[in-house]
Amino acid sequence: MAKKKKTEEDTIVKDKDAIARERVEQLLSDVPTTLTKSKSNDSEESEDALESLEKTKSNGWLESQLSALNERNEALEAELHDAKESFKKLSADFSEYRKKAGLPQTDSELQVKIVSLFKKFERQYKGENPEKTKYTSIKFTNHPNNNGVLDEFLKSFGDILKKKK
Repeated sequence: MAKKKKTEEDTIVKDKDAIARERVEQLLSDVPTTLTKSKSNDSEESEDALESLEKTKSNGWLESQLSALNERNEALEAELHDAKESFKKLSADFSEYRKKAGLPQTDSELQVKIVSLFKKFERQYKGENPEKTKYTSIKFTNHPNNNGVLDEFLKSFGDILKKKK
């Protein structure tokens, strides 16, 4: 009985294989299955491509590209020179305006004024004043030995405040 089952299974498998082979042959009947060898190698094809490229893009083409790039470079350099000249004119006009308006010429001058003012406040707070006493509260009005905070600001930055009003 065991042999009958094996032979039945073998015949079923063989039948399925035969059906599959027939189906594959039927599907591949329209497709050519033989390999055709190419007439030229890949290296020959790449050499042909290079030769055709060299013919189309000869020295004349390269020279024309180079001259076009040189012209563009000269135009950009001229534009850069014009931009530098206009910047110099604008900065000169702006510095002249700052002089007329009474504004500090540079931000560093303004920074020096601010730092010196706060150092003065610090010295007064620490007691480095004529009375040798420590100021514990900020006075906004004039005192005989202590200029008020607002007065100090007006002394240092009055010209700027007047121009902004």
